Amino acid sequence: DGQALLTVTSEEGPLTTVTSATLAGAEPLADGAQSVVAGLEGRPFRYGEVDAAARQVELLYRNAGYNNVRVAPVVTAPPESTSADVRLDVTPGRQQRLAQVVVSGADRTHPGAVVNALGLDSGDPVNFTQWAQARKRVFDTNVFRQVDVRPEVLPEPNADGTEAVNARVTVSEWPTWRLRYG
Repeated sequence: DGQALLTVTSEEGPLTTVTSATLAGAEPLADGAQSVVAGLEGRPFRYGEVDAAARQVELLYRNAGYNNVRVAPVVTAPPESTSADVRLDVTPGRQQRLAQVVVSGADRTHPGAVVNALGLDSGDPVNFTQWAQARKRVFDTNVFRQVDVRPEVLPEPNADGTEAVNARVTVSEWPTWRLRYG
């Protein structure tokens, strides 16, 4: 009658659990990152959870100014075993810190007003999420029709060995007068 029956038998086998979860190469933020990784121990092994933990660790590093961080999950699960060992290999790179804010394009507006609206302080870690929020704060003043914030890595590192980065802010002011009709 044009019908067929397909029978599928699935044998799941025993549940694999994470017996150990560690960080390798993660010294600067080991406490915060270690708590993320420790949350994997004793749980059922799922690739999605390991990837999520790797993204969380990467985000912790990026928020602390390690913008070139690389996190690679390594899973060791011997055949016929019900346990898996998870290791996150972290290569943090050099931490970036804000050296200064350089403003261009502010003809009528004092550059110090732009720096104040940004709210970025010299010496702070370079956090691009905060920079995007700072850019929005300047744009929301309605003084500028365009605001662009770009990092400029300086060739000389800071005294503490971190990478010095300028925030290059380019603004375009609204014209003094606008004629509208209609």
